[in-house]
Amino acid sequence: MQPPNPRRLVSVGGPPQRRRAPKSDAARRGIGVRATRPGRSRRRRAGRRTATPKAFPEAAEIHLMAISPDWHRRGIGTAMVNRLITDLGRTECQLLQVKTLGPSRPHAGYAATRAFYRAAGFLPLEELKDLWGNNPCLLMVKPLNVS
Repeated sequence: MQPPNPRRLVSVGGPPQRRRAPKSDAARRGIGVRATRPGRSRRRRAGRRTATPKAFPEAAEIHLMAISPDWHRRGIGTAMVNRLITDLGRTECQLLQVKTLGPSRPHAGYAATRAFYRAAGFLPLEELKDLWGNNPCLLMVKPLNVS
């Protein structure tokens, strides 16, 4: 089975014209990236991702990124991050961040998530102990190439 085309997974400023979906606050303001509906495998989404603008236009955050286990290790996550970076290159965004479960709470699944983001060029910045209650939050950042 072919993985979905990453160009159909995301778009800047909201969903493509052919789909009617409620616009997020970011989309209403004309900035940010929202996931669109990718191809399906056995009635499941292959993956989805959303990025939202922060208080400053120079930064964005990957708010949600999920790949169906059926599609792991096929390059979809990397394609999604790369597409997001390409889309953000058209804006004044200079820094991309993501939050995930911190390493002080051992969990095999999140260890793989952290390894994925490290391989994608994200650097661990800080582990926040009180942001998510009892779950430590690892803040990772990726500087974007600014021309």
